[in-house]
Amino acid sequence: MMKNAKVMKRNSDGTYVLGCDSDGCSGCKSRLFCTQKDTSFLAQSDCDCDFAQNDSVSIRLASSKTIASVAIVFVLPLFFMGGAMAICRLCGCSGGIQALFSMLGLAMGMLVSALVSRFLSNRLLPVIVGRASQEP
Repeated sequence: MMKNAKVMKRNSDGTYVLGCDSDGCSGCKSRLFCTQKDTSFLAQSDCDCDFAQNDSVSIRLASSKTIASVAIVFVLPLFFMGGAMAICRLCGCSGGIQALFSMLGLAMGMLVSALVSRFLSNRLLPVIVGRASQEP
C-alpha cells in the first residue's frame, strides 16, 4: 500500500515522525470530522535521501506487515481467550468460571500482544520510498 505523508521531524535513531499530508484537506467536505489530520506515526527511510520538516514523502506498508500487525493485535488475544475457555471446559468448570477465565485469558493475550508489538515495532514500520511526486 502506498500513501503520501508529511515529515514532522527526524529522530536521533534515523526514523522519521510522519503526519497526514493535509494538502488535499482544503477541498474535503469532511475535514471537520477527519480523524487523520492530527495523527502521527513512525517510518524508516529506505532511500539515502535526507528529508526536512514539511517535506512530502511517499511511504509503503507491505501487505505482510499489515497482516502481521492485525494478527498480533487482534488474533493473539482471541487465541488466548479461546484457549483459556477450552481448558476450563475440558476441566469441567461451570459457565461462570469459564467466563472468568476467558476474560483472564483475553487480558493475558492483550499483555502478550503489547509485549510482542513492542519488540517487533521496528520491523513493522512503514518505509519511506522517496519524495512524493508533485502532480500539476
